[in-house]
Amino acid sequence: MLLQNWVRNVGLSLGFANSSERAKLYCESGIEHYEQKQYQEAINDFTQAIACQIKFGEAYGNRARAYFKLKRHGQAWQDCDRAIELNPKDAMAYTTRAGVKFQLRNYRQAIEDCDRAIELNPRLTKAYYYRGLALCQLKQYPAAVPNFSKVIQANPYLSQAYYNRGVAKFYSGDIQGAIEDYNNNLALDSSYANAYYNRGLAHAKLGNKRQAFFDWRHAADLFLRKGEMPLYNKAVKLMASSPLAKQEFHEEMGHMIQRGRENLDNSPMLSKVVR
Repeated sequence: MLLQNWVRNVGLSLGFANSSERAKLYCESGIEHYEQKQYQEAINDFTQAIACQIKFGEAYGNRARAYFKLKRHGQAWQDCDRAIELNPKDAMAYTTRAGVKFQLRNYRQAIEDCDRAIELNPRLTKAYYYRGLALCQLKQYPAAVPNFSKVIQANPYLSQAYYNRGVAKFYSGDIQGAIEDYNNNLALDSSYANAYYNRGLAHAKLGNKRQAFFDWRHAADLFLRKGEMPLYNKAVKLMASSPLAKQEFHEEMGHMIQRGRENLDNSPMLSKVVR
């Protein structure tokens, strides 16, 4: 890799390559920077590649991905449009644009781009993921479930996919299926407070009051450690609504409620608002 970098850099600096070759060298450099999460450096390289070859669709698509990582959504969208104009079969450009549209809350348009990306490349996992997220935002939960299943089939270790499918199953009425997905999510990431919180809701829905209570308590502990006090207080409120709060944990509940008040009163966010 070091020798390859040296050869490429010498070629660029001394002008050994023609414009087409220089564009490819800059694009390769941009991809390496992108993979190292050096997104601005990647953008600079892709811009150089485009300067060398104005109709270099791959460079536009790659630069769009780097812009997206930096949340520069307008520029990412423009580059996706240009990449698709130059290569209408660029499935990744459609997927990146779907991600941009999702972030901008254009959910129906995001789904349309995902549909096109999947039509071009049925193995493009990220397109299924964005489509599932967009369908959830439109409350089309049953339709979202198989999209997350596709993601899990391709990558069974992606904890967030289990969580999102759990949400979709819960609102589709498959409560036990939601619990199983939250279980898988927590097996992969035991610090994910939202999964405990939502699993508690699912257990409560099935009448499993004890399991629900302990899930909310675990969620509250994690929210407190992260300083997420509004979510902490929501979890404590759910605990307080449980019969177990009075029967077995009355004293503990009093301490938890007081702790929430103290931390909320002392939070920087609240102090900033008061000023």
